[in-house]
Amino acid sequence: MEANAPTDRPSVFLHFGVADGSSCARLERTAYNLAHFRVPDESGEAPKCEKVLPEFDLGHACKAELDCAAVVDRVDDPARRLTLSDDPGRFVCNFLAFSSMKRTAAWNAPGTAPKRLAVFCHIPALGVLGEDAGLQLALDLLDALAAEALAST
Repeated sequence: MEANAPTDRPSVFLHFGVADGSSCARLERTAYNLAHFRVPDESGEAPKCEKVLPEFDLGHACKAELDCAAVVDRVDDPARRLTLSDDPGRFVCNFLAFSSMKRTAAWNAPGTAPKRLAVFCHIPALGVLGEDAGLQLALDLLDALAAEALAST
């Protein structure tokens, strides 16, 4: 298949970021057009109260087009290792989440079910969940995202 060939199946862009101090993974439902870095990123950039994307108002909230609550419900997670969040912070993770959500939304045809979806998940440091549990959670999340994306189209 060609790289740009159309498909009827949805594509989900899943991004992960580490949330130091967190005890569980958080699926982010919302991202904001606000870059406000407390400390410089890896390249030394430290924007303060700047837009992530210039075409949207500062602070504009963007909701994930995929039903994140339904995704969390699909994950077999009796230990509650995965929760929902509307606060991705305003550092690199929010920057990536907002950019990806808005850009994938722009690829979708107006008035149709979204075919390109972006989701961001904060994860705790690997030692918090343990390597096996962390990897299993990631696999369960991928399965749940695929099932929900297919169900929503």
